[in-house]
Amino acid sequence: MDEYLIQLEDVPGSMAACCEAIADAGVNIVSGAGLGSEHAVAGLVTDNNDATRA
Repeated sequence: MDEYLIQLEDVPGSMAACCEAIADAGVNIVSGAGLGSEHAVAGLVTDNNDATRA
């Protein structure tokens, strides 16, 4: 499994949209965390690396 760091817009709903896109690809999120930085960043681990990258 790989970890993905995804930079998001700092607006309400951006994390939900990201997770919905991953779910629509048939990928399960195994773990996740919001990370503090200068930008909104999500750290995610999924069960399907190839589909997550697509």
